Amino acid sequence: MKNARNILAVACLALLLSACDNSQTDRDQASAASDAASAAQPAADNAATAAEQARENAGSALSDAASAVGDATKATADELSAKAKVAGTKAAAAANETAADMLFSAAELSTPAEKEKLFRRIINDYPNSSSAILAGGKLRQASQIGLPFDLGFFDVTTGNWVHTRWLRGKVIIVQFWATWCGPCVGEIPQLKELYARYKDQGLEILGVSLDGPRTQTNLDTLKEFIKKNKIEWPQYYQGESFDSAFSRSWAISAIPTIFVLDREGKLRSTDAREKLDTLIPDLLAAKQSK
Repeated sequence: MKNARNILAVACLALLLSACDNSQTDRDQASAASDAASAAQPAADNAATAAEQARENAGSALSDAASAVGDATKATADELSAKAKVAGTKAAAAANETAADMLFSAAELSTPAEKEKLFRRIINDYPNSSSAILAGGKLRQASQIGLPFDLGFFDVTTGNWVHTRWLRGKVIIVQFWATWCGPCVGEIPQLKELYARYKDQGLEILGVSLDGPRTQTNLDTLKEFIKKNKIEWPQYYQGESFDSAFSRSWAISAIPTIFVLDREGKLRSTDAREKLDTLIPDLLAAKQSK
């Protein structure tokens, strides 16, 4: 009986110890879970913060993108507006150029009095046109008759400096011409004949070349022509054809054009092509005033 009681007591003690162990395990597990939850909270908070920041960044990016599109649209509109203004300016300039050209052509066919009026109108109404420069040159041609004519240049062949001031006492033919111009080349024999006949009496000829890149000719072209055709008088190579400053200042819009200066270096004619056979002997016969 005593043994039975002892066995029963031992069994109860074992059950009590087992219960205590289970309780401790549960407490340990609960503590671990709590620790895990505590450790996870900062990560969850960080994740939430990161998500919120991402949303803000996305919103900012969308705003920036919208702003960029707006700026680009404005820039495109401004650019188109600027291009339209440029196109309008060019169209107006082209229209003015055409109108000035038509007036210039009409002036060339008019009487001297009407011609002067039309040239002045071109200058006043279309001052930026190329015809205005030519019109000014035409008026200059008329107004400079009887006044000193200045021209200085380095001779193509010799490289020497030539100036009309140094040729006072001579009658001078100034030929505006080019190697590509058929009528100009056709006049060379007549000029050579005049030069041979009157050189010793005081005749000089100065060539003003309108050769240049615009006409697929250049300085070498001119030199070769001079050598081949044995032209003896000095030649001025301007280099820009009809765009050359000196020729434009005298409204040389067609060649050949021939000016003639008297012994005093004064301009006597700006259209002497058909008059050389009579004009040159007359000027050579005239005495130079002292």
